[in-house]
Amino acid sequence: MSTQPSVMQRFGRGISVLMALGLGVAAVLAYLLPVGWLTGLLQHFPAYYAAAWFCVACIAWFSQSSKRLAYAAMAGCLLFTGYWAFPRIPVAQNHVAEGKGIRIVWANLWHKHEVVESFVDWIDQLESQPDVIGVAEVHLSESLALLRERFPYGLSDPGSGLALFSRVEPVEQSSLLVSGARPILRMALPIGENTLEVVAAHALVPVGVGHQLTFDRLAKHLADSLDTVFIGDLNASPWSREYSGLLKQAEMRDARRGQWPQATWHSAGWAPVRLPIDHVLTRGRVEVLQFRVGSNIGSDHRPLVVDLKVENRGDSARGEIPGSH
Repeated sequence: MSTQPSVMQRFGRGISVLMALGLGVAAVLAYLLPVGWLTGLLQHFPAYYAAAWFCVACIAWFSQSSKRLAYAAMAGCLLFTGYWAFPRIPVAQNHVAEGKGIRIVWANLWHKHEVVESFVDWIDQLESQPDVIGVAEVHLSESLALLRERFPYGLSDPGSGLALFSRVEPVEQSSLLVSGARPILRMALPIGENTLEVVAAHALVPVGVGHQLTFDRLAKHLADSLDTVFIGDLNASPWSREYSGLLKQAEMRDARRGQWPQATWHSAGWAPVRLPIDHVLTRGRVEVLQFRVGSNIGSDHRPLVVDLKVENRGDSARGEIPGSH
């Protein structure tokens, strides 16, 4: 004699099956068959997928509707948890035997002069002052003047709000125009016997084609560079296809690898919606000594601090900088 499933079992099975189907479709669209920027937005939230699969497993298990579905959902939870945590997995680091150190800070300053003032105060309180800063969303002349008091060299684009300043006079510097997107700023700095190229960018929000244009231009330029550090707000998380493609095409190394993927945006928002979208990448004979996310400075982004060591190449490295035409 067969036993009819209870109302709770039928309800639990229905809810868990619907959730599992929805999660499956979202994951396929996000990671296997993305069809544009809209489904690309689904790539940034593996932690949410992991939590949702855990909920499916709990519903299926405690409603006694389907142990098989509960086990499958737990497997999905573990899979996405691992994917979310992959930036925590250490990778082979570039080690420099002899070289000179440099500290670089990146920050998105939210279009507000009072945030720029807070940022300057925060810099003054650091245990070691940065040699280079890159900032986004700084448009006002008084804000740029305040930054240049401490970092007199470099260049800025007030229209886009992007600026790249240094305490040391660069060997050369330029702005790379990107049709349909914000420009990319770069400078070549003398570091001991070497020349380090610092590149800064602020990608458009991932809506429409303008977002991808920045990644395409960056990949082309960085792939031709030597000893390089990139800093910027890419409006993309480490789990996005654009981000992983940039690292692969330009052979860049993520400075945060080996750490938990600490969020940089939205620092003023609800914790579950925060994402790590500000990044530091390196290439060539550059070693990451320290990478950390800074404190809240009043912006919707937290700043980044990175300490690097650049290997001495000798005077032969001070030739023409690739991509400087």
